[in-house]
Amino acid sequence: MWWTHFHGGQDRLTCLAGGLLLWSVWIWVESHRLHDQIAHYELAIQKGQQVNQQYIHRLQQEGFDLSQTYQQALPKEVAFAKRLQVHQAFSWTRFLSDLEMAVPARISMTSVGLNFKNNSIALGGSARALQDLQGFVEKLEAHPAFHHVVLSKHFEKTRGKKSKVRYIIFTMTLAYHPQSTS
Repeated sequence: MWWTHFHGGQDRLTCLAGGLLLWSVWIWVESHRLHDQIAHYELAIQKGQQVNQQYIHRLQQEGFDLSQTYQQALPKEVAFAKRLQVHQAFSWTRFLSDLEMAVPARISMTSVGLNFKNNSIALGGSARALQDLQGFVEKLEAHPAFHHVVLSKHFEKTRGKKSKVRYIIFTMTLAYHPQSTS
């Protein structure tokens, strides 16, 4: 009786050992498969690095600066080139013509400043009365080339001690997008 019990336990141990052996073989096969994949990827990386090095060498021979310092400065140069392109395409004649269409008779312009970085214009001037300034803002907003008109500052000032002529000094910002002529 103890022999059959021992014999049954031996079968279980044999099955367990066989299972562990099969599992070990599977792990060994799987590790070799993964090792082959790793070797394949490492070879692909080496080839990619060789191609990059050849490309960098060719660019350096052609006179391109690929230094880290230049790569860090490159975004600023691209932004500058874009602003320069906008600046060169800007037509003062067209802008002044559009502005003239929007400026009422009782408004006097004293300054015009362009900010190509954010495509905005700063205007400074004076108006005879607050209603004239309000009319100017409304005409700018109604004009198809001017957008986002913001009256940033305005105050009343008196000219002359005897005449006491009052007028409104103002500054404003606005976006300018001329309409295409095509």
